[in-house]
Amino acid sequence: MTHKMLLPITFSNDSLQELENLFRELAEKAVNDLRTKETVKQYFNKKEAAEYIGVSFNTLKRFLIAGLPVVDIDGMQYIRKVDIDNFFEKNII
Repeated sequence: MTHKMLLPITFSNDSLQELENLFRELAEKAVNDLRTKETVKQYFNKKEAAEYIGVSFNTLKRFLIAGLPVVDIDGMQYIRKVDIDNFFEKNII
């Protein structure tokens, strides 16, 4: 058998406002994280990959020569977001 004990807690108006703001910020961050995750593609064509990175197409070609992996499916080439992110992490100086 379990027993429950309720403890009354009294907060000042300022503390309640701070808690409300904290929960609002956490909720907004969670929603933004979900939106970002849903809108960022996991596979890019080369043009999209260059846009994702924020470089020109020629710079992307240099990254490919430097070892950025490409997925080739029946002649169609894609670059995975995770590979781009890993490539940049691996090349941190």
